[in-house]
Amino acid sequence: MASSPLYAVVDLETTGGRPEQDGIIEVAVVITNGKEVIEEYETLVNPGRRIPSFIEGLTGISQSMLSDAPTFADIADTLLPLLQDKIFVAHNVAFDYNFLRHHFRLNGQSLSEKRLCTVRYARAVVPDLPSYSLGKLCRSLDISINGRHRAYGDAYATTQLLHLLLDQDHELGHQLKLLKRQGNKTNLPPNLPFEVYEGLPTTPGVYYFMDDRQQVLYVGKARNIRKRVNAHFSKDLKMKNMKALFEQLHHIDYELTGSELIAYLHEAKEIKRLQPTFNRALKRREKGYGLYTYFDQNGYMRLALNRLKGQEEPHLIFPSVAEGRRFLYRLSMDHGLCEKMIGLQRTADACTDFTVGRCEGPCVGDWPPQSHNARLQTALSELSHLQSNVLIVGLGRSFTEKSVVCCENGKLVGYGYVDADHTVSSPDEAKDLISPVPHTADTQRIVRAYLHRPSKDDTIIRY
Repeated sequence: MASSPLYAVVDLETTGGRPEQDGIIEVAVVITNGKEVIEEYETLVNPGRRIPSFIEGLTGISQSMLSDAPTFADIADTLLPLLQDKIFVAHNVAFDYNFLRHHFRLNGQSLSEKRLCTVRYARAVVPDLPSYSLGKLCRSLDISINGRHRAYGDAYATTQLLHLLLDQDHELGHQLKLLKRQGNKTNLPPNLPFEVYEGLPTTPGVYYFMDDRQQVLYVGKARNIRKRVNAHFSKDLKMKNMKALFEQLHHIDYELTGSELIAYLHEAKEIKRLQPTFNRALKRREKGYGLYTYFDQNGYMRLALNRLKGQEEPHLIFPSVAEGRRFLYRLSMDHGLCEKMIGLQRTADACTDFTVGRCEGPCVGDWPPQSHNARLQTALSELSHLQSNVLIVGLGRSFTEKSVVCCENGKLVGYGYVDADHTVSSPDEAKDLISPVPHTADTQRIVRAYLHRPSKDDTIIRY
């Protein structure tokens, strides 16, 4: 007869919500056989950084309480055996598990256990409750919490919740379904070790699919590397070209970027540099197209969309003619510009809009050059938000740094990282601290799209 499983019920208090950015300030573990508590462990942890005031207010854990507490490295050898060979249980289990897995990895150790989320478990066993947050769920089920938002108080309450759910889950049917679903979640390629997949981070960065000779097959970017890779394995296996990729895949490497914007920019740079076999979107793009101005023989200013020229500086760069033409159509609609004069129509006579009364007639000389040129100049001057000089300061790869992206006249100058407590006071200073990056149609497209919808984690400084 198989022995009953042991459960390690875990709760953490942390300085924030990102494993790679934030630290653990308290750990509690309750070991149970599903009916009674066998062992308990709790400790404060010195995260090596300041505690945000809202975390101190929420938990009651102050900076002074942690000054003499052990670091995570100090407790790792004691903590890991408590978790191994047990079902890892927590309320919102991904949060606690990902934090511990990351911190163990920093210490040269590995955590890889089955996981059970008491939020999902409770929804399955006791459905239709008004809320499944730990506090409200425990109130609904008459479970008391002594020490809410402290690791031991929440871990012990979660243990009592687990006991109740196990008692009501006949033959453990719901638990087995949840554990089985977790096990079947990812269909790994045949030559990729599970430990490599399990070790992928959950933060922004660039990832590299590699063959058995460490040659890069594919480069991708992600806000959450592990989640994006999982999507490849869960969905893309049905695609013929991806099947060929997965058959050759032996290893996954990655670079953390902290900033999602830098992940996009670094992916573009790496695809251009490495030319991976299975990348398509960026690898085959040409140098791009520029938007240029010139004057015709009658003194009218005109626009042209041409391949990038060596010396002449374009107003904007586009990765394709189609994207450039879409931009010009919007410019025409917004400013009442003649489509022939901005390169959208090629006719010997008037543009089609003039024949129906929607064009002032610069295309046939009915509107003086001064009036047309002034309107076109106004339209071009209003592109300043696309031509702006900006510093974009965002999250770094760890809590000790922040990222900086520098653009001048709408063009990428470079990106890099500075100390978290360093204030970048000028563009010239930023350029001394970051690595220069060639400006391309792809990088301009990425920066333009970002500036339309910037991340709430970033600070944009215009100068």
